[in-house]
Amino acid sequence: MEGIRKRQHPIKIVFDIAGFVKSNFFLFIILFVSHFGSEKMYMKIFQVLFLLYAIVQLLSIVLDWFTHTYSVEEEALHIRSGVFTKSHRVIPFYKIQNIHRHTSVFHKGLHLTSLTLETGETGDSSSIPLTVIRKKEADWLESYIHQPENVSAGDGEEAKTVAGSERTVHFQVTRRDLVRASFSSLSFLALIPLLISFFSNIDSIFQMEVETSKVLTYLLDHIWMIVGVCIALLIIGVLFGLGVTFWKYGRFQITSDKDKIYIKKGLVSETSFSIQKEKVQAVKVIQLPMQRLLKIAEVKLVSAGDIGDEDLEVNSLFPYMPVDQAYEIIEKILPAYRLKKQMKKLPKKALYARLLRPSYFGIIVAIGLVYWKPEIWYMAILLFILIYLLRVWDYFNSRYIQHEEFIQVKKGSLQSTLILTKRAKVMEVNVKRSRLQRNLGLATIEFINRSQPIEQTDLTDVPASDASEFYHWYNKRMSDIHVEDYVESNEGENGKKALK
Repeated sequence: MEGIRKRQHPIKIVFDIAGFVKSNFFLFIILFVSHFGSEKMYMKIFQVLFLLYAIVQLLSIVLDWFTHTYSVEEEALHIRSGVFTKSHRVIPFYKIQNIHRHTSVFHKGLHLTSLTLETGETGDSSSIPLTVIRKKEADWLESYIHQPENVSAGDGEEAKTVAGSERTVHFQVTRRDLVRASFSSLSFLALIPLLISFFSNIDSIFQMEVETSKVLTYLLDHIWMIVGVCIALLIIGVLFGLGVTFWKYGRFQITSDKDKIYIKKGLVSETSFSIQKEKVQAVKVIQLPMQRLLKIAEVKLVSAGDIGDEDLEVNSLFPYMPVDQAYEIIEKILPAYRLKKQMKKLPKKALYARLLRPSYFGIIVAIGLVYWKPEIWYMAILLFILIYLLRVWDYFNSRYIQHEEFIQVKKGSLQSTLILTKRAKVMEVNVKRSRLQRNLGLATIEFINRSQPIEQTDLTDVPASDASEFYHWYNKRMSDIHVEDYVESNEGENGKKALK
């Protein structure tokens, strides 16, 4: 395949036509169904214009497929496209940050897949989507990008063997994991608003107001039946939640080899994500209130490339994993990252600063309540109590530690977030001090990792001595990175900000 220009599968034309029909369906209904047989001149003009527009779009879809080619030449991917205006993009393999693949039900039935290469750049060049290609070609291309020296330009099945022969399985989801995920995610509660909406509109839908009122009266006279209905609805909700979880996270697997990490999930519609270990910019451990209560967490890999559709969560490890197991997997798949369980707490002065610092949001809301709704002025007091309780909670949850070439920060009130990154992966640092912080000997530290969008982390009210040490620690960054990494990481970025 090397050096050969390839087109995407011809079925892409059908996919694109289906997308065009979907996006213009309601306009078609309005023009040709709602106004069928209309004798109005302006409506006929709109119908003719729509038909011309549809013909142009259909021709454009066919020509776009015919002129869009991709090929591998000299350790780079070449993308050529354009009918009247020709375009030739060259993407060196070293710029590709991560690769994610999505195989929908329609792809799966035709042995096809969708492959997206993320470069970490901004604008239209941030990703290279190959929306409809053969699985064999996707396997070959992914393997060649990751290991061009180990893959021959031949059979895709051989490439697949090379890519997968030395992989270590770190996590394989079980039914117990999926059941726990279903309950901890509360996905079964998604059925409740649907049921409420259905029953609230049942009269208008079925025009059975009298019959419905009779049914409700009967149910009130038979409490046991209400209990039975509630139990039945609960069972339906639980089954619904289990179905959603199994559909989304079925066959979830985390594997790695010497250089790369692979995440794969999906019972019917499959999604996979692969990234070179050296391309990981940071690791995030996220806990929502329910996850914190159940001692589970979600781990995300921060990369310079865009992750695409957030709903797919391609860069996330299994989001309902026990915390200890999550930490253990991080150490296994990323041995270059050293995660510390014991971290430094903020000083008591930080708590005083948070209690003394005014809440401008609360002040504005309080003024608005007193002016427009004076009868509920007490809500402003409750709001201030909530704001300061969250600040206190955030204080007790905040931790940080700087060790060797690593910086690790944890913070958050309702949602707790821990981020671990290396000095070589930090693009920019900043140390700030307000007047209140100067008086208390505190400061705010901030660092930025390369990502799409950028990953910005800050921790407020750390001791000024630690903030100064953090700044000088970052000045040693040049000793941690290679020349190639330096050029790539500073591409389109500013240097570090001066200490103010």
